[in-house]
Amino acid sequence: MPYSQESLRELHLARAFSSFLRMLNSLFENPVLIILALLVLSCILGLHVLLFQEYIKQERIQGRRLKELERLVKIELGRSQVVENQIELLDRVKSQTADKLELIKLQVTAMKAKEKEEEKKGNSD
Repeated sequence: MPYSQESLRELHLARAFSSFLRMLNSLFENPVLIILALLVLSCILGLHVLLFQEYIKQERIQGRRLKELERLVKIELGRSQVVENQIELLDRVKSQTADKLELIKLQVTAMKAKEKEEEKKGNSD
């Protein structure tokens, strides 16, 4: 009679648990193995503590880097705003200068026309 998948899985888990219990039983029979197992577990625990300390340290460093980056972004935004304001000011000055230059050209043209008119009057008299 074939076994179902579920019963095979349960059988496999029961065998694994049984072998684990046999391993623990043999471990507790020999005191050297107990000391060795405790030493291994304490080393693993120590390594985890070091790992968590390093993680916390790196997390703090990353937090500082992010704050510094935010500060630099704010500074750069401020600089960009200043440059934008200066560009707007230059555009206004350029426009005003072009208007004044056009006015000066018109005045010069009018003065030349007036001189020609006066020359014609002077020549007519």
